Amino acid sequence: MQLSPLLPIALVPMIFLVGFILVVFWVSFQTGIIGTQSSESTLDNYRAVFADPNAASKPV
Repeated sequence: MQLSPLLPIALVPMIFLVGFILVVFWVSFQTGIIGTQSSESTLDNYRAVFADPNAASKPV
């Protein structure tokens, strides 16, 4: 089985997108200003969303 010579070209945007998704996922756990000492990793953002009764999808 021979791989396509275009595979490396196709992998570049895929790697970029996976990296972007990982950064967004990582940032979702941050509170405070990112890159400062007040920044910390926590699940508080997710707790707030799932505990909010108005955040549930409702039929329009």
